[in-house]
Order: sequence, then C-alpha cells, then structure tokens
Amino acid sequence: MIFTIRHAQETLELEIDKSQLNEAEDFFKKMDEDMAKGQRMGPEFVESPTLYQRSQIPAQHIVSALDTENYPLMQMMVGYILSRHENCTGLVLGDNGDPNDHQIVMG
Repeated sequence: MIFTIRHAQETLELEIDKSQLNEAEDFFKKMDEDMAKGQRMGPEFVESPTLYQRSQIPAQHIVSALDTENYPLMQMMVGYILSRHENCTGLVLGDNGDPNDHQIVMG
C-alpha cells in the first residue's frame, strides 16, 4: 500500500508491505508498554495516552527520521501506526515540534 506523509509543504509516498507488520509485532508491543508508562506530548506529560495519541508519538519520530533521512526508523514508525489503525492512509505532520499537531489520515 502507499502511505502518504505530508510535512513542511512536501509530500513523501512510502510503499508499505502490510504483510511484514506481523513480523514487527513484538517491537510494537514493546512500544505500547513504554507508552503505557506515560509520554511527554509537547509541553504536557500524558499519563495514559489514547490510541490516537499513541500514533502521534511515533509520528514525532517520523519527523526526526525525515530530518536525518533514517528511512528504516520511518518505516518502523509507519508500521506501528498501521498496525494500530488499519484504515490509516497517511499523516499530516505539524511543523512546530508538538506531537499534538500531527494528524492521522484515515481512508
């Protein structure tokens, strides 16, 4: 499937093999365990992130991955989002550094 990331007036389309998501499920479960302990989201600490917030958190890592051209990290974070939101088709990333501004696009 094609997963679209929009950031800073640029659009990136990633080809994602959804069949590989199962292979990374242990990693995704570890991410869930870490997020269950609470996460900083912008200026706030969120003790129990919602499912939507649990997708905004890896979206913030995607911003960092874009900046450093770390495509393996980007693929893993997109994989996590897709594993939790099967109908997700992309992201619109905010440009102010606050994860709360990232939007999950459902298709």
